[in-house]
Amino acid sequence: MNQAYVLDYVRTARGRATPRGGLHHLSPLELVTGLLRALAARTPELADGLAQDVVLGCAHPHGEQGSNPARAATLLAGWATGSPAWW
Repeated sequence: MNQAYVLDYVRTARGRATPRGGLHHLSPLELVTGLLRALAARTPELADGLAQDVVLGCAHPHGEQGSNPARAATLLAGWATGSPAWW
């Protein structure tokens, strides 16, 4: 069996899911792209292809969160195109 290693992790800020919430102006894709850019700033090798999988979770997928924003965010954040990502 292959071994898995967690090289780094980060999570988004949390806010109220209302029109007056502190994060209401950001889409889920923008939040995730910011996460991946923060990880790449701390460990550039991750974005350069070291990461063999990018796995993201969402407690309550709704609307555009129901697709696979992990893949779109890895591309928008400038990660290697060969970095698989799933939600």
